[in-house]
Amino acid sequence: MQDRKKTVLVTGATGFIGQHLCRELSGLGFSVRTLLHSAKQSRMFMPELGLKHFPGDLLDATSLGPACANTDILVHLGGVAHVDNLAGETLQEINVEGTRNILQVAIRNNVSRIIFMSSSLASATEKGELKSTEYGCSKSAAEGLVHAAHQRGEIDGVVLRPVNVYGIGMKGNIASMIALIGKGQLPPLPKVETQISLVGIDDLIQAVVLAVNKSEAAGRTYYVTDGIRYSIAEIEEAIYRAWGRRIPAWQTPHMLLYGAAGLAGLLTRFFMLIGLKRRLAGGISGRTYRNLVTDNLFSNEQICRELGYKPVCNFYEALPHIVESFDRQAWLKERE
Repeated sequence: MQDRKKTVLVTGATGFIGQHLCRELSGLGFSVRTLLHSAKQSRMFMPELGLKHFPGDLLDATSLGPACANTDILVHLGGVAHVDNLAGETLQEINVEGTRNILQVAIRNNVSRIIFMSSSLASATEKGELKSTEYGCSKSAAEGLVHAAHQRGEIDGVVLRPVNVYGIGMKGNIASMIALIGKGQLPPLPKVETQISLVGIDDLIQAVVLAVNKSEAAGRTYYVTDGIRYSIAEIEEAIYRAWGRRIPAWQTPHMLLYGAAGLAGLLTRFFMLIGLKRRLAGGISGRTYRNLVTDNLFSNEQICRELGYKPVCNFYEALPHIVESFDRQAWLKERE
């Protein structure tokens, strides 16, 4: 049974996941707090929900005390995601040191549990795989802080490792793929048999709520997926259909796409070196090519068995609504 009097502090509340989570927690009767950067954000962010906003910066530990005082649960979504352009030092500072700061302040204020939103990319770092990324390394290091605090008995720690999240407002490679196909700017992909795991935003929010409520979650790390194995080729076909476009009969040769992705990655790094924050080809890079040809499958069996997680979302059912939202955003931009 859920305790409706619990106070939950959400960092990263203004992001894609955070907005959905705040709305759900508020609807379930929790007292919801957010950590926001400015008073202006406080006035504009979801005023209809009556949330309690606190100004603060994850890199300034002294600013975090008021938000953590008299808080029961901390859901830590704050940090940086989709970060092809950021250097490892920046990721370390924001994702690791920011987590260290909020964790220490939460412990001092007797917060009982932290739910840390990590990423399935942390698994490659954990296993020492070559496909490990700096972003995955930063998430893995932050996970280590949460687990160490849990093992010392300072706070209950729960780590969630979602795969790519879909839904209206989604980010990342699949979102770029949807947008580029809609604009007619993405060549047809090479013939691949790659399979990946995904998770819908509503299912991910379900997992967070279970991690808040279930005592069994303490000390655990859970992969969060919708339980479906998706084919990259089938996803591409479904996106073309959703846009009302016919998929071309020809396919881009593997080596051509590999070379183009590698060049985009090199140019992105060059722009970083000269101080320009610029991404090319809708975020396509060498890592995008590796993602295209490498299976990325994870099991949600543990969270289903231990917490009673029951995913109900399906990417193909959500896709028409996602495409409609992309189309609406493009129309609004044209009107500006």
